[in-house]
Amino acid sequence: MYDQSFDELRTGFTAAVSHELRTPLTQMRLSVDLLRRALGEPDGRARRALNAVDRGTHQLVRLVENLLTYAKVDSPQWRVARRPTELRALVRTAVDVFVPVAANTGATIALADGEDVVASVDPDRFHQVVANLLENALKYGPGGQTVRVSLTVRRADAGVVELRVADEGPGIPPAERSAVWQPFERLTTGSHRTVDGVGLGLAVVREIVAQHDGAVAIEDAAGGGACFVVALPVTRA
Repeated sequence: MYDQSFDELRTGFTAAVSHELRTPLTQMRLSVDLLRRALGEPDGRARRALNAVDRGTHQLVRLVENLLTYAKVDSPQWRVARRPTELRALVRTAVDVFVPVAANTGATIALADGEDVVASVDPDRFHQVVANLLENALKYGPGGQTVRVSLTVRRADAGVVELRVADEGPGIPPAERSAVWQPFERLTTGSHRTVDGVGLGLAVVREIVAQHDGAVAIEDAAGGGACFVVALPVTRA
């Protein structure tokens, strides 16, 4: 024990604390669902309070999942559990979770039509990738924006599927795009407002995608803003 480095101790502590937070957060989410059913259609004040608790709980759950994942990435034993997965259904599930979150700022999430795509991925971790990208888009984009999500197989390379999540925010200057994938990094340019968070979401996306032998990139969105691109092999056992 005494031979452990500071980084190892920090990683173990982070993982332990995050694990302990999972149970009370799960209980809180279940309690919110029970209250909704018990109250039926509550009045405006009660509805707003329940929505605030629900949003906060979901945000904490995502933070805990990101902390747990990041605490494991340096371990040689950490591996994703891949299996053939229908990606469009998985992306749709993640989008559906964020639709009410987006509605709180007047934003919408549009998932483009496309073909079914089966790839060998870890469903839980890939869901985490989509959730982190959606959360990032909603954080940095303006109220009332449309977050556009697409899932397509590259025409020139049928062995690769691309997930794209585009926001209508201020965009990311090319010189800063590599930095946003680093842990605890947050944009500080004058064009970006201060947002809540610890700067782990995109770092976790990069690590999970790397475990799937994929790649991440940032482009300019068609209508302004940033477009985050995840490219994964379609056929990998």
